[in-house]
Amino acid sequence: MMTPEQNPFYTGSLCGQPFFCHSVEERLEMVEEFTVQQCRTALGVQGLQPVVAEAITARLAELTEGVAQ
Repeated sequence: MMTPEQNPFYTGSLCGQPFFCHSVEERLEMVEEFTVQQCRTALGVQGLQPVVAEAITARLAELTEGVAQ
């Protein structure tokens, strides 16, 4: 089980309560900036929306092919 800080969709905490990005739109925006490691970790997040998983897979392919900046 990953800690909140290890979750690529972790956005911070307030008074010890972790907060995460849950909406598809916000997650898709975050994926655009993910590193290879963040992509791999994100694919293991429980409850990951299918469209987000597809975006992560595409981002991972871009990064491993050297297409992304």
